[in-house]
Amino acid sequence: TATALRAKAFGMQVGVHDPHIPDGQEIAVGVARFGELLELARWADVLSLHAPLNPETARMIGRDVLEALGPEGILVNTARGGLVDLDALAEALVEDRLRAAALDVFPQEPPPPEARLLSALGDMGSLRDRVILTPHSAWSSIESCADARTKSVRIIRDFLLDGRLRNCVNAELLVGDERPRATA
Repeated sequence: TATALRAKAFGMQVGVHDPHIPDGQEIAVGVARFGELLELARWADVLSLHAPLNPETARMIGRDVLEALGPEGILVNTARGGLVDLDALAEALVEDRLRAAALDVFPQEPPPPEARLLSALGDMGSLRDRVILTPHSAWSSIESCADARTKSVRIIRDFLLDGRLRNCVNAELLVGDERPRATA
């Protein structure tokens, strides 16, 4: 939502695909909704990923989605490295079936030097002008670091005071009454 609102502020038309959000949520944000990822990729000029990595989303960006995005398409991934099939991405870039890519995350951090995408960058100077790779640091700014610290302290405080864990990604591992609680 935050990315969509920023893109809209720059006058971009924004579309989304998320099978898990309730119908109508896209209306509240003022974006178009697509029922299928391939449909969104055919429509989009820029495909920006904002999804968790799980069995449903692993390698969701493969040859089919890159083909749908087309030779003028741009892929941006600041979410999770495992969402993108890097071999398919390297192939699409080398064969000029995709205009550009910007990646801040990789399936393996740091990516191994023999990764096909890195090899392609070394072999083809022209590809360097079309690919941006950052070491999982695109979020990093003075403001975001301060915000992360503030949120972390708030989450720890809430947990210690009343057992609430906000934004817990592995809540299934917490056992009911065995969770630590603050004592007075």
